[in-house]
Amino acid sequence: MEEEKLITQATVLSMGFTKSMIDKLLPEPTLKDNPRYRSAAPMKLWREADVLAAMDTDAFREAAAKAERRKAAASKGVDTKRKNAEVLAEELIAAIRVQRIELPELERLALDAQQRWYDFRGRGEIEFPDRETVNRWMVNYIRHDLCEYDDSLYSLFRPGKMADKDKLYPKVKRETLAKIAQVYPELAEECKAQSDF
Repeated sequence: MEEEKLITQATVLSMGFTKSMIDKLLPEPTLKDNPRYRSAAPMKLWREADVLAAMDTDAFREAAAKAERRKAAASKGVDTKRKNAEVLAEELIAAIRVQRIELPELERLALDAQQRWYDFRGRGEIEFPDRETVNRWMVNYIRHDLCEYDDSLYSLFRPGKMADKDKLYPKVKRETLAKIAQVYPELAEECKAQSDF
């Protein structure tokens, strides 16, 4: 007698079932110890013949069609949110204004801000940073304190708001750095360095 073929939940799901459809349309699964991970939950297995028989019913076809419509609506919703986030990002980038102050004052403010960060981290006094480091701190100070960069990021990525962070964060940062380079051409090289991330 030929042994019955048993299939896993992953296979059943790949055949067009959802978990709720499995609960409604298939018999209770056979539970079997996971051969790879002894401490894992038991594997759920169904007879392939039972799965194929369920797929040949009107109940399966109706449930599968509903699931497909829900999936399409969810995908459309995600696309709409992504497009809205992209429009918002463009508006926020356009609204960023970089304040120009004299370079000696900027350097003093940037060094003071960095020293506060060192104090907070318990790192002691700043010791003779090189010009490249000071320029990096100055650009960071401008980005976080002399323009709307931080506000823009909060507007895009605040809790509960879905946005395509992996795509939009680099864009907002690069565009902000480009604006800084325009207002502070003396720091353009550092802005370019920070844009290449």
